[in-house]
Amino acid sequence: MPITIRVGLISCAVVIVAGPLACSAEPGERQGRTEQRIEGPSLAGDAGDAGDACAHAICATGQGLTATCDPCATTLCAQDPYCCTTSWDATCVSEVASICGKSCAAPAPAGDAGASTCAHAVCATGGPLASACESCATQLCAQDAYCCAVAWDATCVSEVASICGKACN
Repeated sequence: MPITIRVGLISCAVVIVAGPLACSAEPGERQGRTEQRIEGPSLAGDAGDAGDACAHAICATGQGLTATCDPCATTLCAQDPYCCTTSWDATCVSEVASICGKSCAAPAPAGDAGASTCAHAVCATGGPLASACESCATQLCAQDAYCCAVAWDATCVSEVASICGKACN
């Protein structure tokens, strides 16, 4: 029997024994990823993979990483197996900061700090922004991947102040 968990406008039906996770949002609200996420045995015990090189950087999205390719991947995949079993997506990249304590923020370009190559201002709604287009977008997308993957909506604009310390008028 599924248990329904509701946080704000998001509700999730959870089946405890390896069942699917289904989330829904009220009309017009943002939806999170709904892929099945099942806790399994520790991934740190895969001795056969020891010393494997990562398929890509931990701060880049791509295929699921081998848990033993990087100490952060080992820690992160133990808490979020989806990142190693399915895909290293924007959520996994944002977890590099929250779980591993590492920053995926790109350094500001030398001699041009503050310049923006964003498709639109961070204080305006619009399409998703490239996280490297401006330091604020980098910081914000590391905490809310939706803004750089789907759309830079009113929630993203409101986060500019709390995450970047920048006032939007």
